[in-house]
Amino acid sequence: VIEQPQAGIWEVVVYSSASLSTYGRRDSHYRLSVQLAGVDESSAPSRPLPYFVSVTPKELVPGKLNYVTVHVFDRDTLKPFTGMLVINEQLYQVKRGQVTLTVVPRDEDFVLNIQL
Repeated sequence: VIEQPQAGIWEVVVYSSASLSTYGRRDSHYRLSVQLAGVDESSAPSRPLPYFVSVTPKELVPGKLNYVTVHVFDRDTLKPFTGMLVINEQLYQVKRGQVTLTVVPRDEDFVLNIQL
């Protein structure tokens, strides 16, 4: 019985000797009982996002139409990303690493929720 096993991936290997038939045995019986308690998220390794995402800094005018440019680059190759991107629940096409969208902020701060 292992009361406090170390976190990770466990493998159970059952070894059965071929010589059991010498002793009149035709089969073996094993019992494995496991109780899973969950995953400790604090120790889970985090993977970096595959892209660098940035926004061109500029002062936004509340209540007016503003243009915001989002830049996306591949983390490994540093090449501009071309593909689809979800920004504030709307689908945008990124070409050569950038997409420009129009926003009407309520105040000087505006939150962009970007999903790849």
